[in-house]
Amino acid sequence: MERLLRLQKVTSKLSQALTPEQVARVIVQQAGPAMGAAECSIYLWEEPGVLRLVQLVGVPQLDLDGWSCVPLEMPVPIADAARTGEPVWMESPQVLLERYPSMEGVPLNPQRAWASLPLDVEGRVLGVLTLGFERERGFAAEDRDFACLVSRQCAQALERAHLYARERELREQAERARAEAEAHRRRMELERNRLQAVLQQLPQAVILAEAPEGRLVMGNAQAVRLHGETVPANWSKEEYTTARTGFHADGRPYSPDEWPLVRALTRGEVVRGEVMEVARPDGSRFSLSVSAGPVRDAEGRVTAAVALMEDITERLRLETSLRQGEAVFRRIMESDMMGLAFSDAEGRIHEANDAFLSLVGHGREVLERGGLRWQALVPPEGREVGERGLRELWARGGGLRLRVGAAAPGWQPRTGADGLGAGGGAGAHPQLRVGFVGPQARGGGGALPRHGQPGAGPVPGGLGRHAPARGVPGECVGGLVVCHRPGDARGGAAARGGGP
Repeated sequence: MERLLRLQKVTSKLSQALTPEQVARVIVQQAGPAMGAAECSIYLWEEPGVLRLVQLVGVPQLDLDGWSCVPLEMPVPIADAARTGEPVWMESPQVLLERYPSMEGVPLNPQRAWASLPLDVEGRVLGVLTLGFERERGFAAEDRDFACLVSRQCAQALERAHLYARERELREQAERARAEAEAHRRRMELERNRLQAVLQQLPQAVILAEAPEGRLVMGNAQAVRLHGETVPANWSKEEYTTARTGFHADGRPYSPDEWPLVRALTRGEVVRGEVMEVARPDGSRFSLSVSAGPVRDAEGRVTAAVALMEDITERLRLETSLRQGEAVFRRIMESDMMGLAFSDAEGRIHEANDAFLSLVGHGREVLERGGLRWQALVPPEGREVGERGLRELWARGGGLRLRVGAAAPGWQPRTGADGLGAGGGAGAHPQLRVGFVGPQARGGGGALPRHGQPGAGPVPGGLGRHAPARGVPGECVGGLVVCHRPGDARGGAAARGGGP
């Protein structure tokens, strides 16, 4: 009955212990004395093949030097009990040394007996409980049974504590993983919102599709405008490629696998500036410049694809008009109907046709060297008036006429009723008349090249009155110089019809 009460007390204390450390403390403080032991120690597995001392009572620390860790192959009672899973009983020091000669020289109490009991659960050894008794003694069967019963209770409590500790560790890991996942979700949501905000500011239409289904996951307002309605968030690539009909430059329709976004998604292809026509529901067409590329993960796998689209219908129309106007103007330049040249605000002539060079009496090599300036063509007595008129011309636009060549006595330029400078006083110059057309142009059609850069700036159809060359709106980068002889039918017609 006394042993039963002691066992109940030990069991009650063990049930209150939650961690392996708490269980080990109860074992050495309660289970050892319950079995009549004067000293008690617990060894648990630290790593495969090594037992580590975790708790002890009744043994001076100095006596345990070199015994804090016990390898499994070491020929000692503790290792034997762990290795075999069977208790080791040693009734006296003589029995101990007979069974373990290697312990000769180990300081032992000559009046002690020992028992090493494996702490096993269903054949798994968790550690070893070692008991030391005050005097030599034999171990009767009932003593051994009671000791084994207590050790099994201790082993079960230890296993329960290990499971509890493992459960707590897993729960903490799950909570950390959940918190990390939530933080990651918030970061991703923030990044998505930032990306969406950036996409909404882009002038191009942008759509993003994920692999492998090609489901559209993001698009900006420009994509909605091009599409003509809201872009469905779960569109597949099949729906995307059949909702509109696309055409190659040669008129062939795009097959579903030829669309740039699909090629980037399925082949990892990078597409830059591919021009295509797309049919609207009403049958009209518009032109797109499409760039597309894959989005890859760290391993290089395509996880998504992005496409940028820009409506270039108006740009292509203007380029076509510009080329046609340039061609018309070039034909006029090359026809030598009248002398035409381009001058900058400093008066340097950058480009001229043969008729102009012939009229002013200079060769093309002078022009190419940059040595031809309109100031050199104006008589000294008219140069101050001409420069003042040209400053006003470049500031406000319009036109100005000057005579070139050797001036006749008394020649004075004056302003005509049409606002253009017109030489015509007493002794009017008998030779050439030059018109400078400034930045305030009116009229349309055709194209006027910028100096040194063909094909820039508007020009009136048929070389009308005002023809500037511009860099940006309101900025004049060059002036058109029209030169003819007074009385020339071509020059007169130009003057009467609105030419300079």
